[in-house]
Amino acid sequence: MRCNDTAIEEIDCAQLGALCGPDPAVEDRTACVQTGAPCDGIEQQGACAGDVLAYCGSITEALVVVDCASLHATCAWAGADIGYDCVTACDLANVSAEGECTIAS
Repeated sequence: MRCNDTAIEEIDCAQLGALCGPDPAVEDRTACVQTGAPCDGIEQQGACAGDVLAYCGSITEALVVVDCASLHATCAWAGADIGYDCVTACDLANVSAEGECTIAS
């Protein structure tokens, strides 16, 4: 949704082949974004808008956009070494797929 002069206009990003994600041009806003677009204000550490991750590709220097929900994950801060990433509840809790034993108290 955006303001077009004095009217509110709804935009379906999917019809444009894009996702509603972090706006590269304006911090803390959303826009229809797609992989391959210019990075503008989004750096390699990325940004989240809901479950959509956008980051500047280090090789292509173009925007990479990922729907984390399609990977059964959420977009969240993954640490200073990585930046924002698609992470699962297990990632956030630092629990591996192999699991670990616990002792009941």
